[in-house]
Amino acid sequence: MKENKMRKKFRDRVLNRDTIFVAAVLIISICLFLFTGQKKEEGSTPVMARVVQMEDHTNMIGLIRMGKQKVTARILSRDYQGQEITMVNNLIGYILIDRYVKVGDKALFMLDIENGKIQRAKLVDYDRQSWQLIMLVIFAGLLILFARYTGVKAFVSFIFTVVVLLKIVLPSVLKGYDPLFVCASAAILFGTVTLLLVGGFSIRAFAGIIGLIIGLILSTGLTVLFSESMDLRGMTCEYAIFLLQSGYGGIDLTRILVGSIILGSSGAMVDITIDVATAVREVAKANPALSAWRLIHSGFEVGRAALGTMVTTLLLAYFGVSIFLVLMFAAKDTSLTRFLNIQVVSHEILRTLAGSIGMVMIAPITAVIAGLLYHRAYGSPIKIATNPEVKGNN
Repeated sequence: MKENKMRKKFRDRVLNRDTIFVAAVLIISICLFLFTGQKKEEGSTPVMARVVQMEDHTNMIGLIRMGKQKVTARILSRDYQGQEITMVNNLIGYILIDRYVKVGDKALFMLDIENGKIQRAKLVDYDRQSWQLIMLVIFAGLLILFARYTGVKAFVSFIFTVVVLLKIVLPSVLKGYDPLFVCASAAILFGTVTLLLVGGFSIRAFAGIIGLIIGLILSTGLTVLFSESMDLRGMTCEYAIFLLQSGYGGIDLTRILVGSIILGSSGAMVDITIDVATAVREVAKANPALSAWRLIHSGFEVGRAALGTMVTTLLLAYFGVSIFLVLMFAAKDTSLTRFLNIQVVSHEILRTLAGSIGMVMIAPITAVIAGLLYHRAYGSPIKIATNPEVKGNN
């Protein structure tokens, strides 16, 4: 008898749809990470190495260091571990690409390999991935410690999003697929997976997904309209120029611009949809006799409260990313009229306002959908007694 109870408990907790879906998403993420993606540059091998010797032949000219270093580093990566490489590190006075290293520094080098032997080495950048991994572990630990199983699902969603962006979205755009379609499809995919992971296979997840899709379609149309009206061409940073000069001249930068705005705002939209749908669910469970309009109205109230903080959050997030740009124009005492008409500034304004408008539209849409669905599910007292979903993730 006890063994049967344990089997039932195991079946209910482990072998349910939500857990199977979490495992499936994690397995898909691992497979995508291991077996897909762009091929590495032929003849070049990235390795981590620690600087063991350095001859300094540089001089400081104001804030800029120029000259050269003779660097000897010991490779730490597995394939060539223990071997030493010697190279000249030229500093040309361009802060964005110059990297001055000292003895003991760990850095990324690119090796040119011919016939299995190291022919040349180039210093690329400092080692930052070790610290990024530490931050990721801290983030995952705190998330799971506080949110427990929901934290596990949220972290799986995070990993899935990162892997799909790196292994599917970026390669698809580079291969010539429509950037806007790729980004919009990815936004819907990320939102759907996140809502199903966090909300389970439930009415609130279903309502959130429908609301998200409708909101993203409207937001995409609005963003396309205003990007064309403001004559934004996607040339908002030097990296766009580098992309065109790297053999990808056929890429439509304008559609990449719009796609990036949709991707950037989709995360906040998912937050709004799950908040509104969850609030409607709780009201419907607490008072099944409420009409559909009362449920929708409760969703409106929660949506208004969420929007009051989320819009400001979105503004501050985009402002924080662009603070150096704003400071540069502030230092030049640029007039407001001139400032607002600069292409890169207009791009950031479009990004902020389009995302905010999308959130404003998605809140009432989700409230209406959730209100109608939950009124149908909870509206009858008989259904409350017999519907097994009432005890689940609805």
